[in-house]
Amino acid sequence: MLEGALVEGEEEEDMKCKSMGVLGSMGGQRTMNIEGKIVEVDVLVLIDSGATHNFISPQISTALGLNITPMSEKSVKLGDGHQIKSQGICKDIKI
Repeated sequence: MLEGALVEGEEEEDMKCKSMGVLGSMGGQRTMNIEGKIVEVDVLVLIDSGATHNFISPQISTALGLNITPMSEKSVKLGDGHQIKSQGICKDIKI
C-alpha cells in the first residue's frame, strides 16, 4: 500500500534529527524507527528520509480494517534492490 509523499516536480530534501535517542532508534543511513499507533493499535514505524512514498503491509492494513483502494499495479524498488508490486492505496491514515 502506498501514499505519495512528494508531488512531481517537488525537490526532496534531506531530513536530519540531532537527538535520535529521544525519538527512536536509528536503522540504516537514512532510516529511523519509532513507535506509533494506527487505529489505537501499536505499530513500529520506519521513517526513511530517502523514500518517495509511505508503505504499509497488506496484512496489517487488512488486520486493522483499513480501506484499500485498488489501483493500477505499481512496481516499487526497495532499498535492498529487489522489487515488489503495490496492491492498492490506503488514504488518510493517521499515525
